[in-house]
Amino acid sequence: DDDTAALAKDIVAARQRKDRGWNCDIDSRRSSFHSTICVLEGLLAYSRVHPGKAIDDTIARGIDYLLDRGLVRRKSTGDVIDPSFLRPAFPPGRRYDVLRGLDFLREAGLDADARIADALDEVERLRGPKGRWAQGALLPSVDSDSERLHWLPLVGAYSPDVGDDSPVLTLIALRVLRWAGYDQEGERGEQGAAPAADLSTGDADPADLAGAPTLETNPINEIPPTSEMPIVPRA
Repeated sequence: DDDTAALAKDIVAARQRKDRGWNCDIDSRRSSFHSTICVLEGLLAYSRVHPGKAIDDTIARGIDYLLDRGLVRRKSTGDVIDPSFLRPAFPPGRRYDVLRGLDFLREAGLDADARIADALDEVERLRGPKGRWAQGALLPSVDSDSERLHWLPLVGAYSPDVGDDSPVLTLIALRVLRWAGYDQEGERGEQGAAPAADLSTGDADPADLAGAPTLETNPINEIPPTSEMPIVPRA
């Protein structure tokens, strides 16, 4: 109910760390990308129903935690924190990846800027030769029987095997790149977003794209943001 949701929101906000992120391990000295993205998605969804300056400020600080690290890198060394961050997956479970982070920023209404240029380049690099994005992992972060039972129907409906083209990830990647204004060559245009039809083909020969998802056959906005996808707590 609303009272329980408000209490959860207050508890989560109170546990935001000095580095502006979150970690489900209360003994850890550092925040976690995995915890932070899950919290941010939940707070954003809550703020859509119960808007307010306090929650907006909490979300903004959490976003700064991600942006200060370029969405994938250690602030101290600049190294990629975890190679799995560069292997997007659907469904994501509790796991963070670069595409999930970028799609959250898009959903939160941010403008793409230089702080996410590296992350966007990583997403573009993952585009396959046919203009599609592949499944990077399967059932990530699922470590209980209840979670497996929850996610399996979604996996069967939406997720191919690891390494195979993923229609859902392809559509999410396309809407992220369109939001950032990237053109079909993987470069950011000077006049804002590129036409959707261009982004849906990449450099591929049209003859090789038979059956590939496009904005016309699978409108991007029909794929829900990760914040609206079901999350199952650890059993």
